Amino acid sequence: MVESKSSNMISIEDAAVINTEMRMIRKILDGMKPRDRICLLLKYSGYTYNEIADMLEIKRTSISQILSRAQKKFMKKYNKEVQNNEMPVRKYTDRIY
Repeated sequence: MVESKSSNMISIEDAAVINTEMRMIRKILDGMKPRDRICLLLKYSGYTYNEIADMLEIKRTSISQILSRAQKKFMKKYNKEVQNNEMPVRKYTDRIY
């Protein structure tokens, strides 16, 4: 049973939108280069640049550029997917949440 928003529960409609977004995000991530995908997932899982560099055996100084490019690619693909499918989801222009 889904309760009202005042009790911190989400509506069925919101749950459907979240599910749609999650499927789209997975699809886009699956289509990315492994290094880009892993860097994004690690960064947005809370790992530091140093930790990511150590795990992937990449120079620490390269992580920022790799993440920036990967994030731009992700946002471009995500926004294109939203536009093409006219999905009821948020359009990301600044950051991945």
